[in-house]
Amino acid sequence: MKKLMIAASAALCAAVSFGIGLTSANTVGYNGSALDEDLGAVLTGPQFVTPGGSAFLLTNIVLVSEADLGYSIDIQTLNNWGGTGDEDYIWTGSGWEDANGDAVTDATLPAGKGFWVYNFTGAAVTFRSLGEVNASDVTYPLDEDLGAVAIVNPYPTDIALADITFITSLSASDLGYSIDIQTLNNWGGTGDEDYIWTGSGWEDANGDPATNVTFAPGKGLWVYNFTGAAVGLHIPAPEL
Repeated sequence: MKKLMIAASAALCAAVSFGIGLTSANTVGYNGSALDEDLGAVLTGPQFVTPGGSAFLLTNIVLVSEADLGYSIDIQTLNNWGGTGDEDYIWTGSGWEDANGDAVTDATLPAGKGFWVYNFTGAAVTFRSLGEVNASDVTYPLDEDLGAVAIVNPYPTDIALADITFITSLSASDLGYSIDIQTLNNWGGTGDEDYIWTGSGWEDANGDPATNVTFAPGKGLWVYNFTGAAVGLHIPAPEL
């Protein structure tokens, strides 16, 4: 399977679930991801949407830590080849600013989009999202040029690998051995999970059926599409 090594440019995010609180008939609450404490990054994203919306406001991210966080938490996007993308937000200590040093107040983080988040404090930091549980399924478009896309579990509950499907004009068998889901380690290399679609199910890097595999809230996935055609990775909304 194709492996990845990301250019070591500044980036962001988390992937370890760090508690959840839900209220109002299980629709509104918060959940968090623990950032890396060793100056690396984690692929993660919000597990909620802004109440009444379909995306998440950057300003609704809450950073929980005993450390001084000013200019120490950096959120970036990744391009399809693993390098720094076109979005870069850093926490100033009182708000977010972009790569030009301008204040950012209305940036949105689309449901399902993965972000590469750095923690430069060397201390424990929780990347927490506050909002409303997304009641809609999420279909995220994969790259058609053999590159990859950063996708996260955008819900505050585990999702099962077996429940992930595809929106495409191709048949399930046509997709065989052409959709590859990997994780990334904190330095941007291939992580310890690797699953490929066989045409009828998922198997792991050893060629064994990948059953009972789940992805935690906010966990980031690096997904390849080797078909050269339009494919959307479809994640069903949880039943809360």
